[in-house]
Amino acid sequence: MKASQLLAAGTLCLVLVLTGAQVRAGAGDDFRSGLEAAERRDYDKAISLFTKAIESGQFTGRNLAVIHYSRGNALLDKGDLDQAISDFTKALEIEPRHTASYAMRGLAWDYKGEYDRVIADFTRLLEIDPRDADAYSHRGNAWLDKGNYDRAITDYNMALNLNQRDSDTWYNLAVAWAQKGDLVRALANAKKALSLKPDSKTYKSFVEKLDKAGK
Repeated sequence: MKASQLLAAGTLCLVLVLTGAQVRAGAGDDFRSGLEAAERRDYDKAISLFTKAIESGQFTGRNLAVIHYSRGNALLDKGDLDQAISDFTKALEIEPRHTASYAMRGLAWDYKGEYDRVIADFTRLLEIDPRDADAYSHRGNAWLDKGNYDRAITDYNMALNLNQRDSDTWYNLAVAWAQKGDLVRALANAKKALSLKPDSKTYKSFVEKLDKAGK
């Protein structure tokens, strides 16, 4: 998942807060221009502009947290995982309930293979918002990567209770059942994933493999 996929939520938070704030025009322009640069995938420019906004001293509280979050997104998309994690951590120090920062830091930890930290971040996110289907799915992925298939299955089912149309979660649930040796359940879930995304070669191949194995 690209960081830009979660950028909109944090951006909206900042825009809403700024409507009642006294902020120098240049600092606000730096932030908005940074968002535009990130959309163009000019991550170096975006990072530079977000840094200017941060160093302006014009932003505090949730506003400042969202700028750190936005810079973290750009760093993550650029592949600078450690600096991205640093910015998401700073955002959470300022705004401990900023769920998007937990999500993106969790993804950064996942890219680094730090699965226990992935689980910790998505667990904290779910304490704040227990109806976040994506958080259950991402935590399930970490459990799957750790080889804890029962906990992965539990999280995938929680995610699907909230969003039945997430084909990737159905597929990952099928993988978890296959790892446990239950090919009947694995095949049923893989077929559900394929029904939601019939053009997926990955899903189709897995269904065929499971079907053949079960005969």
